[in-house]
Amino acid sequence: RNVISRFMHTYLVNEHLTEEYRKLNEMLEEKVIERTEELKLKNRELKILAGVDELTGLPNRRQFTEKLESIIHISNDSTFFALMFIDLDRFKSINDWYGHEIGDRLLISVAQRFGEVLGKDGFLARLGGDEFVILIDSVTDVSGVLEISDRILKAFREPFYIGDSKIISTVSAGVSLFPKNGKDSSSLLRAADGALYSSKEKGRDCISLYTSSMKKKEKLRLEIESRLYDSIRNNEMEMTLSPVVRSNDMSISALQASVIWNNPVLGRMKQEDFSVIAEDSGFSIDIGRWLMHKACSAIAELAELSYSDLRVFIPVSERYFMGSNIVEEIRDNIIRYGISGSNLEIEITENFYPKDRRIMMEKLSELSRMGVRISVKDFGKRITADGVSNARQAQMLRQFGCDEMQGAFFAKPSSLEEIREILDKSYRLP
Repeated sequence: RNVISRFMHTYLVNEHLTEEYRKLNEMLEEKVIERTEELKLKNRELKILAGVDELTGLPNRRQFTEKLESIIHISNDSTFFALMFIDLDRFKSINDWYGHEIGDRLLISVAQRFGEVLGKDGFLARLGGDEFVILIDSVTDVSGVLEISDRILKAFREPFYIGDSKIISTVSAGVSLFPKNGKDSSSLLRAADGALYSSKEKGRDCISLYTSSMKKKEKLRLEIESRLYDSIRNNEMEMTLSPVVRSNDMSISALQASVIWNNPVLGRMKQEDFSVIAEDSGFSIDIGRWLMHKACSAIAELAELSYSDLRVFIPVSERYFMGSNIVEEIRDNIIRYGISGSNLEIEITENFYPKDRRIMMEKLSELSRMGVRISVKDFGKRITADGVSNARQAQMLRQFGCDEMQGAFFAKPSSLEEIREILDKSYRLP
């Protein structure tokens, strides 16, 4: 009994010590992990303090700001240097489509390509996201800046190969000059940003020099943005309809809905004049919702006039399509006005790359089941020519086999009341 008792006592002590040892190991492992994370965080903080972008290894915003201020400090009115503000074209869509890992690897490759193109001709930094900036102080005049700009544009028209993916990522940029466009950092950055916005308006894949007219455009852009928010509440929006004509018999087959903004201060503006600003600010959701309601109401009125076979198509922005309950809104409008889904067509652009493609496909499928037509702008077998201004153009397009046409030759964008009179018109060609 004594032997067994001592054995049991020894066994229990060993079990207790083993459990204590295990707990001690777990605690030590937790401490190691915690300490490792602390060190990683400290390293990130040190890199930031050191002015290094963690992802690309380029100078970050802090180091760039210090560099810019130091150059300005030693400059005078006879000094010449340029500041180039750069965005990657469609980076958000690329990031959403391929995923953040590919997006990060693309940014690393972009930084490397910039370095190869620039060499010693500029100080390159990453401000964050897809924003890069270059200080060019190696040239003495505008022609030198333009030569570097041309090299950058050409280099970024070549594809990137990231894993198994071939990615085209061009750049848009704006350039400000010292001392012509500003003698302090904020003025130079503001001017370069305004020039960048101009490049985007031109269709991207270009680099613009800042001009005095851009200052006026930037002021107008800010005013448009601030006044848009009250536009619907103040009944300043107006729906217009443009006829689409069949080429075979010159009859009207559809109507394109659009928006005219009548602001008491800014005057009468077409949708293309403020659509980019509306999309950037998020107000395109309210405009899209308002236009959808008006278009469905117009379809109902036209059906009462025996034009029940006409379709009305509406350009839909990505933000409105993905950022609203568009399916429910269209369903409610169809029920409310007693119309057929086949009379409604929504048009999306070919570069429509939302983050959640599953939700996009679910919405498109549901709309299709409701009978709503879906079209992709500038893509598809049915060809609709826009901007037809005279009979000769219409005749040529007809001979070339174009399916449909629209433009000023047939009618300007009109109100529903004006469209009623246009619908009975038959178009004749020589």
